[in-house]
Amino acid sequence: TEAKTAVSEAGLSAEKQKVSASYSYNLSTAEGSVAQETYKAAIKQLQEAVDDAQEAVDTSASLINYYQEQIDAGVDLSASLTEEQKNYDKLYTKLVAAKNNYTTKSIEAEKTLKEAELSAKNASSQYSVDVSGADNDITDAKDTLSDAEEELEAFEAAIGDDGTIYAEYTGTI
Repeated sequence: TEAKTAVSEAGLSAEKQKVSASYSYNLSTAEGSVAQETYKAAIKQLQEAVDDAQEAVDTSASLINYYQEQIDAGVDLSASLTEEQKNYDKLYTKLVAAKNNYTTKSIEAEKTLKEAELSAKNASSQYSVDVSGADNDITDAKDTLSDAEEELEAFEAAIGDDGTIYAEYTGTI
């Protein structure tokens, strides 16, 4: 009965393993199919952040030049110039951060792309390996059950109808 239980457990485990393998296969192929678009979207978003920061810095620099020209022409805009210079410094810091973010995040996005493509490429092979392993567990359990049944038959053959164990040889055991 233990061997029969082991076969049942191996069957259930194999089914669970096959469901898991199927899920992994589907997930890998799905991620692979959208990997390029996901990568492009991530790069586009990072580039837009850099472009937006650059535009803000350029606008601020233009204002600084305008205020300086007005001051040179005799208009008192020194307070506005000081305020815009502080704004420029903050915007420039944001630009540097956006560029740094682009550099690091684009590398991460490329890594994710390559991993998804590789996973999708190998999904079928991985599925086969996972399912094969599950089938091997069932085969092993069935072999164990078969061996146990053969041993039980041999044992029962050695027992007489009266419950006495008969041996091939005589003597004291």
